[in-house]
Amino acid sequence: YTTSWRWMFGMCIFAPILSLAGVVCVLPESPRWLASRGQLKEAQQSLDKLLGPREALASLELMKAQIDEFEFHEPIMSLKEMLCTRKHVQLLFIGCGVAFFSQACGIESVMYYSSSIFEEGGLSRSAMLLATMLMGVVKVGAIIFQGAVVDGCGRRPLLALSNLGLGLSMFALSASFIFNTDWHFKVVPIYTYIIFFSLGVGPIVYTYNAELYPTNMRPNALSLALGVGRVMSALVACSFPTLAASPLDYSGTFGLFGVMSLIGVVFVLTIVRETAGRSLDQQGWDSDASGDSDTSTDSS
Repeated sequence: YTTSWRWMFGMCIFAPILSLAGVVCVLPESPRWLASRGQLKEAQQSLDKLLGPREALASLELMKAQIDEFEFHEPIMSLKEMLCTRKHVQLLFIGCGVAFFSQACGIESVMYYSSSIFEEGGLSRSAMLLATMLMGVVKVGAIIFQGAVVDGCGRRPLLALSNLGLGLSMFALSASFIFNTDWHFKVVPIYTYIIFFSLGVGPIVYTYNAELYPTNMRPNALSLALGVGRVMSALVACSFPTLAASPLDYSGTFGLFGVMSLIGVVFVLTIVRETAGRSLDQQGWDSDASGDSDTSTDSS
């Protein structure tokens, strides 16, 4: 019996162990959580580790002001309450849209079925396993680079660039199946696809949704938006084998994902707002200030 699959699964144990060690030994407690419970000294210590003493003090004062003036007077909004106010519906539409397009681009079809795609492209078993492993290395490298540039570049430009790169990569992959090209022309678009996903929509969907909403809206709105992403993820993962075996074939399926990515570019450029450069507290204040004049959608 072959044991190659055992080694592949066994190697995956190191990432969770490393992640657990980082959480236990390195990651500080959330300053906002500590401040909301009156543990201001511990919150400042956590902020010192994350931001440095100067920025930590300013951020703590902002947190204290928001807790005193806002959170104690505004209970957490329910989903029904969010849907009754125009400004909150707009925020939900933006956040859920970003989450939707982060999965409608077809990432799960590549991650879950890469072996089948490589096999269809003509790779041998050993080359297929090597190409799959290299995908993980490429993805980690792209995410590390993204973390270094995201604050300087901003969320919105990276989301637009990422969706554009995803669409072009999918069209190139689709063309490689249409013209039955060599396996090189199938592997390269998959790798560029992984790079563009990891530079933008992959990690930013979580950061952006956490920054988008005012404080009293954030818990339920964030849950809803990420729930939309998970549902879309399941739909892509479950439907890809059927689509690939249908008259659409691999070429049509990848072309469809490419079209969805380009629609995502339009969505980002026309609707998505920038959130970089402002703290979570400032996001909440700005959202409230900008929505003072909004009216309820169910008012007559």
